[in-house]
Amino acid sequence: MKPLSDPQHRQPWKAEMNTAFEQGSVDSATPEKWQQWSILLNSTIEAPEGSETVRIVRSLTLNHVQMANTIKTLESTIATLNSENGKVATRVVWLTVVCAVGAMAQVIIAAISMCR
Repeated sequence: MKPLSDPQHRQPWKAEMNTAFEQGSVDSATPEKWQQWSILLNSTIEAPEGSETVRIVRSLTLNHVQMANTIKTLESTIATLNSENGKVATRVVWLTVVCAVGAMAQVIIAAISMCR
């Protein structure tokens, strides 16, 4: 679809948005569509069909869906980072053990060479 800057190209976006709200499929739309619909709803040149209340409710609904999507994305990112941090912590523990064993080996070798 064409950009919303041209009023002639707003009608397909408006029809698609109206269909999504009527069918309850707003939350399954792409983030790009949410952005376009937000621009359309916030447009002062041409409000969507219906009252100002409908426009406000749709804007709030889009904001809610976008925030829920952002929170879901953040939760999955946090889970991934926690998993990776666990792996890094395990590696650090093993490196610490290896360094401690190496230090003990040096002390033992030094003690043996001093006893000779």
